[in-house]
Amino acid sequence: NLSLRWNLLKKVPDVQCLSALTHLNLNDNQIEKIENLETLSNLEFLDVSYNRITKIEGLSGLAKLKELHLVHNKIVVIEGLEENTCLEYLELGDNRIRKIENLGHLSKLRRLFLGANQIRKIENLDELSTLRELSLPGNAIQVIEGLDKLSGLRSLSVAQNGIRKIDGLSGLTSLVSLDLNDNIIEKLENVEQFKGVANLMLRKNKLDSWHDLYQLLEMKELTALTLEMNPIYSSDYTYRNRMKQILPEIKILDGFPTTWRQGDAYQPLDSDFYDMGDSYVTEPPFVHHDTGPILAIDCHPSGKKFITCGQKAMSSNGLVVVWNMEPVLSKSKANDENVPKLLFQVESQSQSNSCRWSPDGNRFAFGSDDSSVSVWEYVGRINSLGSITGGAQNVERYKECCVLRGHRMEVLAVEWSPNGKYLASGSLDHRIIVYNARKLPDQIAVLTDCQMPVKGLSWDPIGKYLASLEGDKKLRFWATDSWQCVTSVTEPFEGSKEETVLSRMDWSPDGKYLMTPAAVRDGQPLVKLVQRKSWKSDQFLAGHTKGTTCVRAMPRLLDVTLKNGKRMQLTCAAVGSRDKSISIWIFPGTVKPLLAINNIFHHTVMDFAWCGRSLLACSQDGSVKVINLSENVIGDMITNEAMSDLCYQIYSIRPPQYETGGQNDENDLDSMDALDNSLSGNNNSFITCPEDIVNRRKQLDQSQKSSNIPNKSTKTTPKEMEASAHEKKMMEERNKQIEVVKDGKRRIQPVFCGTTAATSSDVPEPVKKTTFAAPPPVKKRAVVPVSKDEVDLEESSDSDDDDEDEEEDDEMETSEAESGRSRKRKTPASTTRPMMAMDLKKPVLRPMEPKSLQTTQGTVVMEAPEQQPRLSQHVLDRKGMFVEVDNRWKQGGVETTQIKLVKKRQTEDVEDDGEEERRTVQECVWMTVIGVPVIMVAANKHHVLLGCGDKSIRAYRTICGSHMFCLRLDALPVIIGVKENAAFALTESAHLNTWNLKSGKAIVARQPLFDCVEATADNSLISVDVSESGVPLIVFSNGSIFTYNVSLSCWIQAITTNVLGRLTSAISDAQLERNDGTTAGPLVRLLKRMRKQTTAPGVQPQVVKAIKESQLEQLLHCAEQLGNPHDYQTILMLYVETLCEGGSEKKMKNVLNELTRNGAPMQVCGLRRAALCDDVTRIIKQRQPAIAERIGAGAAGTTNT
Repeated sequence: NLSLRWNLLKKVPDVQCLSALTHLNLNDNQIEKIENLETLSNLEFLDVSYNRITKIEGLSGLAKLKELHLVHNKIVVIEGLEENTCLEYLELGDNRIRKIENLGHLSKLRRLFLGANQIRKIENLDELSTLRELSLPGNAIQVIEGLDKLSGLRSLSVAQNGIRKIDGLSGLTSLVSLDLNDNIIEKLENVEQFKGVANLMLRKNKLDSWHDLYQLLEMKELTALTLEMNPIYSSDYTYRNRMKQILPEIKILDGFPTTWRQGDAYQPLDSDFYDMGDSYVTEPPFVHHDTGPILAIDCHPSGKKFITCGQKAMSSNGLVVVWNMEPVLSKSKANDENVPKLLFQVESQSQSNSCRWSPDGNRFAFGSDDSSVSVWEYVGRINSLGSITGGAQNVERYKECCVLRGHRMEVLAVEWSPNGKYLASGSLDHRIIVYNARKLPDQIAVLTDCQMPVKGLSWDPIGKYLASLEGDKKLRFWATDSWQCVTSVTEPFEGSKEETVLSRMDWSPDGKYLMTPAAVRDGQPLVKLVQRKSWKSDQFLAGHTKGTTCVRAMPRLLDVTLKNGKRMQLTCAAVGSRDKSISIWIFPGTVKPLLAINNIFHHTVMDFAWCGRSLLACSQDGSVKVINLSENVIGDMITNEAMSDLCYQIYSIRPPQYETGGQNDENDLDSMDALDNSLSGNNNSFITCPEDIVNRRKQLDQSQKSSNIPNKSTKTTPKEMEASAHEKKMMEERNKQIEVVKDGKRRIQPVFCGTTAATSSDVPEPVKKTTFAAPPPVKKRAVVPVSKDEVDLEESSDSDDDDEDEEEDDEMETSEAESGRSRKRKTPASTTRPMMAMDLKKPVLRPMEPKSLQTTQGTVVMEAPEQQPRLSQHVLDRKGMFVEVDNRWKQGGVETTQIKLVKKRQTEDVEDDGEEERRTVQECVWMTVIGVPVIMVAANKHHVLLGCGDKSIRAYRTICGSHMFCLRLDALPVIIGVKENAAFALTESAHLNTWNLKSGKAIVARQPLFDCVEATADNSLISVDVSESGVPLIVFSNGSIFTYNVSLSCWIQAITTNVLGRLTSAISDAQLERNDGTTAGPLVRLLKRMRKQTTAPGVQPQVVKAIKESQLEQLLHCAEQLGNPHDYQTILMLYVETLCEGGSEKKMKNVLNELTRNGAPMQVCGLRRAALCDDVTRIIKQRQPAIAERIGAGAAGTTNT
């Protein structure tokens, strides 16, 4: 036996050497042709499905062949089957075969599969006397000669063939299963021809007569019947009752036992909160993807439409459909032919995995397998002839406003922030990209710290965090003000298995809990509730028998009256699972679900969407179910105003999604009429008929008349006055946003906001050389008190009232396509504009998550990461190159660790029909094997560094994989890194080692961090970096920065704690910018990322001057130790400019003396001292000419003496 499935093989050479082979499996490769196949004369099993074969040769030489699988290729003609007389199993589905001949020689054939071809005629079937199973779905068959002669046939499938009449089956006396799904049969006739059938499938036909169903009484063996998506079908319980009356012996109806009544409330459990009321389940028959899977669903903010995405049946194309909600919730609307069901659909070239509406309802986004995120915008209502790519009639019109191609692999999750400022996407490439939703395709941040595929995303409703789920193994929380990972949670996923590709998680409406699926406890699947700030996961929702896949909460809290008369505000959420069941919970305080519905689908539950008290659920089986819950079951949702007040009491923040006014649940849909009208036919920008113009003029006249009538009874509350003042301020700023370019045209500058919190600081555009006015004062928000056992991670950086955020990293990854577009984009010259209140700085990616340090008895202890079965690390400065580690690689029965350097790239192949197919090609550059597990990996274009479980560090050359060294450490590594030709490793005992790999010397050898930790009294390590020469740079969470003086063999502190930061002016990013094209060093990059603080009021100018000069002197010393020329020159020039501002003549003279000191080296940090002296002298002459003259005179006098 030889199996080479799931690889990237393009050809199989020298198969003639395998003459004794009996089983050959080449499934899922890229093979186009197999040569010398006839030499495998002993072959009994051959599988070359899912390849690119256009013609297969040599079958005539395989006389012993019993099974042949050729699914999903490009075969047009199949030849050479005459000699395969032993063939028992033949599978030719999903090819391009038009005609099947010469089957008469296959006298032993038992199973024949020819689905999804272009077959119109089949001959010589009458000679296949041993045939037991025949499958022909998805063809265009007009004639099947000899079918009635197959008396031994037990299963027949002719679905999707356009059959109008059932005939010619009288000779199939052994037939048990008959599949006639997806045809155009209008009437049941000739039932006596197949009266022995036990399983009859008639899904999606044209049957509309109840009287015809009585003919099925002649089928005495009938036990299972499928009639879904026929005109006669209905999703309510009356349909099932009537079917039971007509066919009393039927056991399975539409996939469910007849004892199961779809209108019942399933498994009602006792509750401490309510008496169980009525609830019922419906299935809209018109909502489907042509039998393809539905992977995601989302409800429009107005509640009047919803969107689904997934895959189109019998193809690899994706399908996204916008549906009307009215016929789903109202039976009368569903039966009304004038009410449209489908509003819009678009077909993509690859499967769509996630879709979400924007909070304003004007756009939707979906992520696909082609690594792209597509954003579509509503433009009006139309009467079109079909969808963009053909199909059903559209009612609404959308345009594709942007395609985001920042990912390298399949996009699994797409989520808008609650206020619509951000759009986040997660992918199989282990990355999260946060886009500026108001200026697409601009990227805010690229989060690359993820170690596994990002399968789920969820925005905090309060606006502080973005949660991500990585491979059902780790949950991360990212702060939206800095885009750093504040914490990660792994406890709920210990023992979890990756059972699904997609995982949908959600926050409770008040932001207190994050509900995450895919969790496990003692082998039992459940949903974990992770508490905010403490990040504990003690509470859970259990009861499902298989892994949980999705969870979604109602948009607002429920107002619940307990049996003891007390009122509580609780969260209602739905949980879906792989066991095809749904449970609905109300928490906290419950241990049982409010409602559980078993086997509601035929496949995995994929996603939920809430529309008032109605829950929409979609499944991989391609159907959507609606669970309607009455007031007696769940009670009422509180108003938006109550939610806003509640969040303000807890967080001192009013989330924007709750600031639309307070309506009750009954009035939610009506309250969104204005939004829906603005997004529908009332849109003035799109006229469909002359009557629209007349109606709109009448509405405009009425609105103008009503607006002229004053309302004397209206009272203005303080909250409304505050909102009005804020709105007036925003309108004034908007009026200042207009720019006038040279050609006289006007351009409106969009306002970009940078956090999901309503009152938080906003994110600006990159700093440009433009004159700005001072920003208006920003209102400080109150700080929520924190209990002793909680750590306020949001307040970890000293100033909660700082108005400046961190700048975006210069090395943030962007796609080549986007960078190309930015180069092509022209920027017209414009006049300077005043700075808006929202024009602040973009946040930045932090290098790593904070590491906890525990000090005990004069030592520091850190925790090493757990060993993972597989690791993947991107090689810095090398696009598409990854270091792959397999700690459980087996060879010859021995389990070892394999390390590979692979190069991944995406190729686009043009099919014969003109379609482009994108594939990920992986090429192995080199491979090595070691006998110990690898804990962590770091790599750049020069070196690959491995931190191993035997307390060692191994280094390899990236270009060829040759081994450089294996060094023994004092403990397990916690952090490792490589920068150009320098590397570092920090161990569990907090000992730091750095090396210069180019010269082969140790720079820092087992230097403990205890002195730094004791000096800072801080237990969080923010980042570790190293210069090109191997000098370390360490940052703690309180802002202290340390480096190492190699000459003095001790730590030096570059910046003290943030206490002094409030007594001096901050170093701005503009002061750290240089226009010489060089790359910023580690110190300058770190200073840009640090949070800027404002000077405390009342500080004397001389104090500000003294502290600022002292800090720059420390930084200059640190830059000299690091040895980076960019850092040293930048800090030196900034120091001289600061001295000129303060008039420190003696310090200026001291700088010049140090640069011209006799006996000093010619260069400092790779820069010529003479050139630096000239630059310093020029700055002093420009800023302080009198001091420059005195210094020059003093130097001349000294020379004369």
